Amino acid sequence: MNRFSAQTVGAFNVVAASAAMTATLPGRTYGLGLIASPLMREFGISELQFGAMNFAASILGAMFALPTGFMIDRFGVRRTNVLILIALAASTFFMGVSSGMLTLMVSLILVRGFGQSALSVASMSIISKWFHERIGLAMGVFAVLLTFGFIGSVLAVGGLVEAIGWRPAWNFLALAIVSIIPILVLAVRERPREQAAVSFYTSIDRESFNALLPILKLPSFWAIALGSAFFNLVFSSITLLNEAILEEMGFLASDAVKLMAVLTGVGLVSNLITGSFISRRNLGTFLGAALLVQAVALFLFPGIKTATSLFVYGGAMGFVGGQITVVFFTAWRTVFGREHVGGVQGVAQVLTVLASALGPVLVAGVHALSKSHLPIFAGFAVVSMLLAFWAFLIRVPVLKPLDREHRLS
Repeated sequence: MNRFSAQTVGAFNVVAASAAMTATLPGRTYGLGLIASPLMREFGISELQFGAMNFAASILGAMFALPTGFMIDRFGVRRTNVLILIALAASTFFMGVSSGMLTLMVSLILVRGFGQSALSVASMSIISKWFHERIGLAMGVFAVLLTFGFIGSVLAVGGLVEAIGWRPAWNFLALAIVSIIPILVLAVRERPREQAAVSFYTSIDRESFNALLPILKLPSFWAIALGSAFFNLVFSSITLLNEAILEEMGFLASDAVKLMAVLTGVGLVSNLITGSFISRRNLGTFLGAALLVQAVALFLFPGIKTATSLFVYGGAMGFVGGQITVVFFTAWRTVFGREHVGGVQGVAQVLTVLASALGPVLVAGVHALSKSHLPIFAGFAVVSMLLAFWAFLIRVPVLKPLDREHRLS
C-alpha cells in the first residue's frame, strides 16, 4: 500500500466513522430530548415515568455493546457497522409508529441499544482497527467532526420536530440513517493484513472471549475505563440537569445556554490539542490531568456566584471533556492492540452507558432528599481526585512503530 492510498483510505475511514457516530442521535439523551415533551404529551406519561423508562432502556441497551465487540473482531468493521445501521434505522422507524406503551418501551430499548451502545462501539472501531501511530490525531479529528455532526443533526431534527411533529421527524431520521450506509460501504476499508506484533499482549489467546478475560484483569484497563465512565456520569448529570442546577444557584436560563456553548467550544479545541500530542505519551498522564482538573472544578462549583466564574468553570469542564473523549477513543487500540479491540471497546462502552444513566439519577435523588442539587458535587470531586491519582500511577505501554505501512497510518 503506497503512501497516498494509505493516508487517503485513513482519511475516508475517519469521515465515515464520524458519519456513523452521528447516526447514533436517536439513541442518545440529547436526541431523545428533542422529542421527549411531545412524546410524553401524546402518550400521557409524566416526566418521572418517562425518566424511569429511559433509565431501564439505557441499562438494557448497554448490553448490546458486548456482542458488537465480538462481531467486529470476527466479521470486520464494515459489515458490523452496516448491519447495526440497518437495525438502528428500523428501530427508529418503529419508534415513530409506536402506538402503545409496550411498543414504545421496546423501541426505546432498541434505539438505546443499537444507537448509544452498539453503533458507538462499531464506529470507533473503524478508526481503531486502521490506525496505529497516528491514532491520537485521527481520534482528535474524529471528535471534532463528530461535534459538528451532532450540532448539525440536533438543529435539523429539532427544527423538523417543531415544524412537522415528532413522528414524521423521527421517520425522516430513519431514512437519513439509511442514507449513511452507502458511505460506509464505499469508504470503509479493513486493514489489509493483521500482524501479531500489533498486539502488546501477545500471550493472549486468539479466541475472542478467552482473549478478553486477561485484559479485564489488567489495572490499566480499569483505570482508563472507570475514569472515563465517571466523567460520563458527571457530564450527563450537569448537562441533562444543567438549567435546574443553575437556576438553584441564581443564574438564568440564558446562562445555561451560554455555558453549554463554552463547554462545546473549549471541548473542540481540547480534542485537537490532545489528539495531536497523545500518541507517543502515557495515556494515564492525560487521563489523570483531566480528572484532577475536573475534581477542582467540581469542588469549587457550588460556590460560583458570577457569570465570569461560571464560564471559567465551563471552560475547565470543556477541556476535561475534550481530553477524556480522545483518551477513551484512543486507549483501547493503543494499549490492547488491534486484534481484540472490538471486545475491549464493547466492555468499556457498557460501563460508560451505565454511568451516564446513573449520574442524573444520583443528582435527582440527592435533590429529593436535601432539596438541593449541590451537595453531591463535593462527593463527585473526591471520587474524581481518587481516580486521577490512580490514573497517574498506572503505566500505559505505547506500541512501537511497525513497518512502513503502519507508520503511514
